[in-house]
Amino acid sequence: MYSQLKLSIYRFTDLDRTFGIVEFDESEFNILERKLSIGSESLLEKLKQLFNYEIKCFKYATGRMFCNGCWYTFYYIGVELNDYREYIFEVYPLSMLVIANTDVNDTREIIICFAKQFIGEKLKLPRGKLIGL
Repeated sequence: MYSQLKLSIYRFTDLDRTFGIVEFDESEFNILERKLSIGSESLLEKLKQLFNYEIKCFKYATGRMFCNGCWYTFYYIGVELNDYREYIFEVYPLSMLVIANTDVNDTREIIICFAKQFIGEKLKLPRGKLIGL
């Protein structure tokens, strides 16, 4: 007896996504990796502080990724807030991709606050701001 695959695919042309790419030096990444390895419950508590205790859904995974012939540690953090804002943080060695359903300014502020929370208050922040087209 065969099972039937139930599949739905949707495309929403009016949804916005904002992408942020962060580059770390080795010392910043080592601090971040150490703080992301504290366990999901402790990580959730830190994120609650970051998002003013508005977290509706929290997803966390760590594993391995294979890229250019090498294995690396990979972290995935997904956060949905009570007002349906969503943020995905994919942390790679020396970089991070952030995907959000908010505007550029909000995403920038969240990235800066995330970096302060998990790397340190004394980060040298970017002075300029380039907003995508």
